[in-house]
Amino acid sequence: ILLAQAEGYAAAASRPVKPGADVEFVLGAGGSAAGRTVDSATNEPIGGVRIALFDTDVIGHGVETVSGPDGSFRFDALRAA
Repeated sequence: ILLAQAEGYAAAASRPVKPGADVEFVLGAGGSAAGRTVDSATNEPIGGVRIALFDTDVIGHGVETVSGPDGSFRFDALRAA
């Protein structure tokens, strides 16, 4: 399996390929996901939380970010489900 990634685009993966095969990747702009981390008791924001998002179609492929001081986080250029 081959994986193509470029800044600002959703990643694209190939099906298994044989040596010498030509592969074409079509990269799209992708979508985004955003949210906020908060304390369950006080509802106060929690900054510095590591959030990981994994692609279930590509083993070992994922992205991560850290929530800001206000608890906010965002993932961009996500592949459509």
